[in-house]
This record gives sequence, C-alpha cells and structure tokens, in this order.
Amino acid sequence: KQTDLDGHTRYSATVSVNITQHSPIAVYPNPSTGTVYVSGLTTDGAVVNVAWYDLGGKLMTQQQTAPQGGMLTLHTHFDNGDYILRITSPDGSSITRTVIIMK
Repeated sequence: KQTDLDGHTRYSATVSVNITQHSPIAVYPNPSTGTVYVSGLTTDGAVVNVAWYDLGGKLMTQQQTAPQGGMLTLHTHFDNGDYILRITSPDGSSITRTVIIMK
C-alpha cells in the first residue's frame, strides 16, 4: 500500500516468492583484507554474475565467473568499508551478503 502526499492510495501487485537454499553458502573471511571466498555454490559449471555494491546501492564492480568445485575466490580493490556482495545464478536466484573490507 502506498499513500501519496495528496491522500491517494494505491496497492502494488502481490508476488509469490519461493525461498529455497540447496546448500549453505559461506562468505569468508569477514572482515576481509581484500580476498573473499564463497563456498557452497553449485558445481554444475554454470557462470554466475558477481556484483559488488556500496551501502548506498551504487554498483562498484561486476563480473561473470564460474565456480570451481563449488567455490569462488574474489579479489577486491576497495577502500575500507562495508560492501554488498550479490551472486546471481543463471536461473535468477541470488544470494546477498554484507562484507566488511579492512586492510
């Protein structure tokens, strides 16, 4: 439900969300000095999209990569701070984690 300043009210559509997780995803170390490991990803060789955002939602960097043995090794060159890591699979499912960078 959204009510505008002039008093008009509108309702958005209802969307069904199915939350399933096949295996526990681990993102470590956190805090990190710049290298972040992600384990627990599927090992089907599919390419995933890796995106990093600042806390304001600005896209910092994005790449496509394939997990090796269910694991990703990500190297960042960010300044110290909190960042959002989003990994999206080809089927559209995604995981999102906050990662602290402290060098």
